[in-house]
Amino acid sequence: MDNPSYDPVPDPAAAERPEIPAYIVEQWTQIIGLISEICAVPASLVMKRHPTEIEVFVSAGTEDNPYKSGEKARLGTGLYCETVMAQRKELCVPNARKDPLWDRNPDIKVNMISYLGQPLLWPDKEVFGTLCILDSKENSYSDRIKSLLAKFRRSIETSLALLCEIQARKKAQSEVETTVTGLMVMKGVMVERELRMIELKEEMNKLLVELGRPKKFP
Repeated sequence: MDNPSYDPVPDPAAAERPEIPAYIVEQWTQIIGLISEICAVPASLVMKRHPTEIEVFVSAGTEDNPYKSGEKARLGTGLYCETVMAQRKELCVPNARKDPLWDRNPDIKVNMISYLGQPLLWPDKEVFGTLCILDSKENSYSDRIKSLLAKFRRSIETSLALLCEIQARKKAQSEVETTVTGLMVMKGVMVERELRMIELKEEMNKLLVELGRPKKFP
């Protein structure tokens, strides 16, 4: 049986999508770095789709992480993330080498045999890409880890929604009004970001305690 591959239909609103600013990239880098640390996996990624390719948009993890930010791969090659984007739901592959559906996927070549990924969507439900973690050993990923990844996914999707809101307001205002409104909305984005990070840190401290480890985040 073949894996559901992602049909590279162009995003109809691609030309109108906001650029992801540096401060958001920095936030996402912090988020996925924490994911790698808490989940004890070598690679955590934010992947971004393009018409015929998928890009490693943000990458974090250990020195064994084989993925570099900015790398791109062709769609239609059987990548884990293609199935996540095609089905728009979570995919968990504990050990690709033992799974006939996944034992030929390209990530095995870099020894990433285990995968957990969730789709990232724009506010209009078009696919942005995926949030995923990968491991070089068999890993079934606990329900708590899946829940934690979902919280991070919602945080990233909140950032995407806020960026779209800023862009929409700028288009609707005059140049002078845009400056004032943009500053106010940006302040709201920063507050939302900080509140979201506080919530995530509290969740991760709870997980650390459950794992018998000391709290890490103030």
